[in-house]
Amino acid sequence: MLKTASRAPGRWRALLPAVLLLAGAGGARAIGPTLTATTDYDNSSGGTAPHWEKADYADPGVSGSDDIPLGLALPKDYDVNGSTQYPLVLYLHGAAARGNDDNSQLNRATAKHFAAAAQTTGAYNCFVLAPQVPSGDQWVDTSWGAGPYDQTAGTHATHMKLTESLLDYVTNGGHDATLESVLKMHAGHVDQTRLYVVGDSMGAYGTWDIVAWQAGRFAAAMAGAGSGPKNKLTELSQTPFWAMHAEDDGTVPNDLPDGGDPDGDGSLGMLALMDPTFDNTSSTSKVTLDDPISTADDPSAAKTLIYSEFESPPYGHGIAPSWTNDMNSDFTSWLFAQQLPEPGALALLMAGGLMALLRGRRRAH
Repeated sequence: MLKTASRAPGRWRALLPAVLLLAGAGGARAIGPTLTATTDYDNSSGGTAPHWEKADYADPGVSGSDDIPLGLALPKDYDVNGSTQYPLVLYLHGAAARGNDDNSQLNRATAKHFAAAAQTTGAYNCFVLAPQVPSGDQWVDTSWGAGPYDQTAGTHATHMKLTESLLDYVTNGGHDATLESVLKMHAGHVDQTRLYVVGDSMGAYGTWDIVAWQAGRFAAAMAGAGSGPKNKLTELSQTPFWAMHAEDDGTVPNDLPDGGDPDGDGSLGMLALMDPTFDNTSSTSKVTLDDPISTADDPSAAKTLIYSEFESPPYGHGIAPSWTNDMNSDFTSWLFAQQLPEPGALALLMAGGLMALLRGRRRAH
């Protein structure tokens, strides 16, 4: 359900407007975040041609001289002067789409799926934000074959930091003049109760990672053939998650924990850490199994930890860039059904909990 904006643009979790800061000898100026337009782009998906606004984003305070190219797909019939709010899907690509052409990530099946849905299907009208990591870099500074890892300052990759800064920028109404000029959008039109993140392979690692860094910010996440931070299970548990993986994956191994490897590997390792009773043969109280080939096996929107496993053979790591094509499950409707409480409602819930706590303390005395 789309909403009409009724609050100041960039509410809740947005940063203050970027400013010029005085720094260095003689009052030299250090420039804050910048967004620079590049040539827009169209690609083909299922008979449609999703259109992408494109730009380069830099934040010297986060990444020095590094920047990150990006594409943004706008919702169908989007009116920059209107008042309707839309969800935003953040897409994190896999290793094969790295570079600086700002097109490779837009041609991935996942990016095309959500952009085409955004621009053709009313129920899925949304913004799709797709940044690109340069060749040789990663979303998370950890080995893809090592399975669940410890999230630390050392694993917090430069382009992940830039992506977090970018997400703050496009949801901050103080940047609307630049956002309108470069990306043809306003920050206040992003429904911040419906921020979603999806990723493939290297980008699936990034999906688990950003959900942990930004605990409670995303309404839902989907990750194809990755793994996540084993020391951030509490943070991850705040976000509904749908993970998918091939049974056997030669690039990102996918195994349950055992005596020789207490953390396991890949998606199975993370799900078993989050629910120690989970295996990949039956659902548990926390994890719901989905048959990705059966359309009659769609998990309900109420399920918040879902695992889809592709049989091997024929499937392997190749499922990572193509899961949106190969899954018959209605994952798109599940994703868009997830929503955080409104900030005002959340404040009321917190206040109610505090009052209950205080009443309990008074009785104790």
